[in-house]
Amino acid sequence: MKTLEETQLNNSLAKTGCVDKDGKQHDFGTEWTKDCIDCSCTGQGMSCCRKIPDTVDIPAECELVVNKEACTAKIVMKSDLTKECNLV
Repeated sequence: MKTLEETQLNNSLAKTGCVDKDGKQHDFGTEWTKDCIDCSCTGQGMSCCRKIPDTVDIPAECELVVNKEACTAKIVMKSDLTKECNLV
């Protein structure tokens, strides 16, 4: 159960911005990216969108290679990771 102080703190934070899943405060009108997820905070609340899809139909002979630093992904041949798969 939350204390009165915690409830008051949460209420005051909600009036000035958004709180992410890690508990970090973000002001209204701000945008940020963490773990390849773009987020924004507005008066209507927080909105987040993955930069890399988490579910993709990939042929059995291919695999998804993710670069988390660049937030990019490509589908390559399992037999040769330098060759991209032809998805038709």
